[in-house]
Amino acid sequence: MKQLIASNGSIQETVLDLSGASLFTTEYEDVYEMTSRIKLRRVSDVGQNIDIILTERGGPDKGGSDHSVMIRQGYDSLKSVQNNKVREIDFRIMGLPTIEFANGVEEMRRILHPDVYGLIEESIKNKDLNKATFSKWLVYKRKMFTFYPTLKYFEDVERGHYFGQYEDVLTMDENFNYIETAVQAGYLKGRFDNEGLEWFDPEKSITKDEFALGLYLAYDVNSTGNKVEINDIESSLHPRIVEKLVGLDVLHLDDQFMFNPRHTISEKEAIESILRIEALLK
Repeated sequence: MKQLIASNGSIQETVLDLSGASLFTTEYEDVYEMTSRIKLRRVSDVGQNIDIILTERGGPDKGGSDHSVMIRQGYDSLKSVQNNKVREIDFRIMGLPTIEFANGVEEMRRILHPDVYGLIEESIKNKDLNKATFSKWLVYKRKMFTFYPTLKYFEDVERGHYFGQYEDVLTMDENFNYIETAVQAGYLKGRFDNEGLEWFDPEKSITKDEFALGLYLAYDVNSTGNKVEINDIESSLHPRIVEKLVGLDVLHLDDQFMFNPRHTISEKEAIESILRIEALLK
């Protein structure tokens, strides 16, 4: 059971309670682990029992970035900071009684219980990995919060893809949030047809080239691997990325030292590569 601190009677307390968190409530209505107004002296007595700190972004009492919280004076003694368990959350899904409330609860469950909601290994099937599933896997594995656009977001007239504009991914689609979050992060993209309509093709199988790019961007790979000769590297749209991931043993070649960038990748192959890159970055 995760243990956090929240102000008594707050919306945040309700979300956390529904998410399965064990809460330390406090009589100070303006003191909870999700705002910048926290007073360290008031939580020092339970600080070593707090598993994770959640800092809100976008709200009136925003708590700052995860990094700014971790470097605050006195916070280095908290167990959650020592274990790198500080997460940014969106105020709109945690602090407001809106239709996004249910999404807030679901996202809290993913963050607080990754051992349950992050075990995509148990859901793999003997088939090609498609774009919708890959989007969901990246959001789960990278512990990403769902992307929600602001008014400023829509002021950018140069934006290639606008939130919710895919003709084949409706808002009621079970993978809508995962797809939009992965796309807005730049891990995947859709296409425009001759009439200017935008499509994501959620059921389309991912190619090995597309998988390599998404994996590389999502995990922000900086390591340098061994030099490996790839006989068909010129066929790849992302040769440097493929070379790096093959050199790090994240992606494998066939018996002819071919990567086959345009071939599809199975869910089994994909999850094995994800597990290897996670082990590499630990």
